[in-house]
Amino acid sequence: MADLGLAALGNLSGLGKIANALKQENITANEDNTGFSSVLTDALDQYQDLEGGNTVETLKLLSGNTDDLSSTMIAAEKAELALNLTISIRNKAISAYNTIMNMQI
Repeated sequence: MADLGLAALGNLSGLGKIANALKQENITANEDNTGFSSVLTDALDQYQDLEGGNTVETLKLLSGNTDDLSSTMIAAEKAELALNLTISIRNKAISAYNTIMNMQI
């Protein structure tokens, strides 16, 4: 997983690439697939789903197909919270990586 390239974590547009790389590597910590890579992949998938839902709701509102501003705002807030969570996970992963790399052997 060290070959994944933490530089890709620096920009949010690269999160989809990270999720795809994790899926392709099939890294599992144990038999029931609750390892870190599966948790990270699930979180990234949920973020992408929420962001897609936000885009759809916004386009519906802008095109006049709906008058429900509240559902659009709720979708936007969900997407914002998911983005903040994803950024926090990225920051913690980078911090953990840096801590491990700074350990003396």
